[in-house]
Amino acid sequence: MELFNKNTENDLIIIAEIGVNHEGSCQVAKDMITELKKCGIDAIKLQSYTPEKFVSSSNKERLNRIKKFALTEKEHVILSDHTRNLGLGFCSTPLSEDWVNLISQIAGD
Repeated sequence: MELFNKNTENDLIIIAEIGVNHEGSCQVAKDMITELKKCGIDAIKLQSYTPEKFVSSSNKERLNRIKKFALTEKEHVILSDHTRNLGLGFCSTPLSEDWVNLISQIAGD
């Protein structure tokens, strides 16, 4: 089986977990991906979610903090395209169910 153009039986696959280290900035995420390419990775991984579906709205302070780290659907598409243009794989963990369809469309090898 292949994943990110590697044989999963024999090859080491290096996935850089960006998560939310971009702190909600698409440009920072793009820059991170570009720099990570230089490290010899095979793919990057984000975390995707709708803040209101990921955390309780009863804790406004936490909700507002989580909102600052969320990327939009459009930004995910931009980052997926950027990643592929660099020859890397793109994946993301959909942390709320509303992201599953988009991630399944734009992720993969």
